[in-house]
Amino acid sequence: PEPASQPETASTLLFAQRCSRVELGRARANAVASRNASEKSAAPEDATLKAALEEARAFASAAKAENDALRAEVASLKAWKGDGFRVNAGDAREPLSPLAK
Repeated sequence: PEPASQPETASTLLFAQRCSRVELGRARANAVASRNASEKSAAPEDATLKAALEEARAFASAAKAENDALRAEVASLKAWKGDGFRVNAGDAREPLSPLAK
């Protein structure tokens, strides 16, 4: 190592030596909360999520109904346009603007 890095290198090596002396016990699983306790703690969140789901379903149902109504209206307008009703540019009607005269 460079002379300027020797103190840090020595400190790091001493730390590594201390770490190698640490003995770990046998691995074991963490304690698991009882099933009833976890179900009780999840109950308020579960109710909130169910309410949000019902609200989303209601919104989706309303959006679908609106979409269906708009599609029916478009089909009706297309059928009405297809009946031969056309507004020609050469109509003999009065212009709406007084400046157009």
